[in-house]
Amino acid sequence: MKKEMENVDDILKKEDEIVKLDKIEIDEVEEIGIDNDILKKENEIVEIEIDDNVEIIKEPGISIIIEEKPVEILTIEETVTEEYMIEELTDENIQVAVELYNKVINYDKLAYKLLSVEAFKEYFIDETQYKKYNYIIMSDGKCISFINGTVANETGFITFVAVDPDYRRCGIGREMVNHLEEIEKVENISKYEMSFFNPINLDWNIPEYETYDHPNSQGVDVSTPAYIFFKNLFYRDVLCQNTYFKELKDFSYTEDIEEKIKSLNERGIEIGYLDKEHHTGLKELFDNLGNELWREGIMNAIDPVLVILDGNKVCGFTGPLRLQSSGRGFFIGIGIHSEYRKLGAGKVLFNALCKGLKDEGATFMTLFTGDNNPARNIYESAKFKIVKSWQVMRKIVL
Repeated sequence: MKKEMENVDDILKKEDEIVKLDKIEIDEVEEIGIDNDILKKENEIVEIEIDDNVEIIKEPGISIIIEEKPVEILTIEETVTEEYMIEELTDENIQVAVELYNKVINYDKLAYKLLSVEAFKEYFIDETQYKKYNYIIMSDGKCISFINGTVANETGFITFVAVDPDYRRCGIGREMVNHLEEIEKVENISKYEMSFFNPINLDWNIPEYETYDHPNSQGVDVSTPAYIFFKNLFYRDVLCQNTYFKELKDFSYTEDIEEKIKSLNERGIEIGYLDKEHHTGLKELFDNLGNELWREGIMNAIDPVLVILDGNKVCGFTGPLRLQSSGRGFFIGIGIHSEYRKLGAGKVLFNALCKGLKDEGATFMTLFTGDNNPARNIYESAKFKIVKSWQVMRKIVL
């Protein structure tokens, strides 16, 4: 440290003299103490002029005057984010919207399938009974953001939000979601949501198994930045959903399942295929289960349905057994009448489903259930593994 200071004793000649120490040069912050031995009188004033950051330690009974030097003010110009216009997706912009969609999937390593223009239209544009909303932001002929949503059952769904990686961290995603919410709000909805109830079902690939897929997402993929993004937009966690997966090529009954089948048979309970003309109890079963989607799906099923039979009465179901083009074994659910639970019937029925789908030619199965749903015990007992977790997220319309 450089220091150059005149002898203070030679400077202090008079009682009321103002002393100026003007030859202090410093390279870093230094503490300067005022020594009482130097100040001869109680009311003496010492003026210290400094050239840099100096911390002054004031001793009792000493007045200190600090002469302020002009400070150069650094002006920082704010970067103003360019204002982008949100517009409806049109036919002329579909190609660039698809390019952005696929770019984001690759960049963020999302599980969703890459889409052709035709597939993109089928998912996001072609309307059935529900209106689909699509908005984009264009910049220099390039699509830099895309959002899709739909409204069903008094709920505004958000299906997908994409922002070009080069245009992130400047509020575009937030503005797109806000815009879609305002549009959907006009439809007299009660909530916004990301869940498996969305009528738009996006296919996605099972991680590490490129040829295996699942036909819908169950909410927001918690492994992606989207989860925190929506939390910061005041969406709340409602329910964790886990997707389960198993290959079927080596599937067979375990000794435990064989024993449970034997035990049920001794009670007069068997597994068979539904015969709507001869079996009874279907109405009572679905009344007990309280799931109208299951009732509709099974009553209208063309494909085989496995059931638990107590004599001629149906007391549980699973199916319909259907083979999809990807090799996935399809079924809509599994339900056991409350009077027949805790007998092992659910595990037996589910294993019979896996075996039946394998016999039909299925190579794998996927399914999902809530994190706290006891049904997971059935799936896990058959060695199904969780491959992805989703969070159903919701925001109430104010």
